[in-house]
Amino acid sequence: MDSAEAIESIADKIVKRRLETPAVFLLEANKPVSFIAGQYMLVFDPMLAPFLGEYSTALSEILSDRNKVDGLIARIREKSRGAD
Repeated sequence: MDSAEAIESIADKIVKRRLETPAVFLLEANKPVSFIAGQYMLVFDPMLAPFLGEYSTALSEILSDRNKVDGLIARIREKSRGAD
């Protein structure tokens, strides 16, 4: 799964569960350390894979790139406007 598909799928799941506000808040608040979080996810991927499934590698790729984090935030906001 590439990062664009992962962003779309993650945004869908967040909006479906009505967690837009906390998700955007946490992504914005952790944006300065998101690269480090993405690198930690790569290191701990064998332990996180059972919980995150197919998203573990894609999520670490998204968190490692600030532009992709911004894209995820933007996609969540777009979908939440359309869901109302």
